[in-house]
Amino acid sequence: MSVKSVLIVEDDRSWRGLLSRGFSRAGIEPDVASSYDEAIKFANSKKYGLCVLDSLEGCCFPLREKLISLNPDSRIVLFTGNPTTYNEAVNQGIESYDKPKDLEKLFKLIK
Repeated sequence: MSVKSVLIVEDDRSWRGLLSRGFSRAGIEPDVASSYDEAIKFANSKKYGLCVLDSLEGCCFPLREKLISLNPDSRIVLFTGNPTTYNEAVNQGIESYDKPKDLEKLFKLIK
């Protein structure tokens, strides 16, 4: 199944731009949020096939739960360079990608 809508939640401006451009080149104009609250506003108004979450200084886990409650059919993945958050997510069985190593894998998720 191909993804038609993407929500990027990333607090670093450089990474927001890089991710946005990458998904745009792949044919999807993503919505981009820089915080938990902004992500919830987007998710309340639109359903997403894929949500890509940064660690957001630990807010990624409660945000993930909230996004699941708003749209249980969405694929929600973590994309972080924080090894502690990454390991915690993997231990919880959350689909996770290492930043920056797995960047290309992330873009392939929409195909």
